[in-house]
Amino acid sequence: MLHSIAYTPQGERYRWFRASLIDGVMDVPLQPLADDAVLMPQAPWRTSPQEG
Repeated sequence: MLHSIAYTPQGERYRWFRASLIDGVMDVPLQPLADDAVLMPQAPWRTSPQEG
């Protein structure tokens, strides 16, 4: 699940977490997933550092 997006000079940086829903209660871990844990698509619609 997407937690937040940071816009940096190097481009967008996404923070993700793996949530679980048990009996209507969402459990959100304290630590987000590692940066390389989620494969992000590279497409023309994504911003690039040059577009600033």
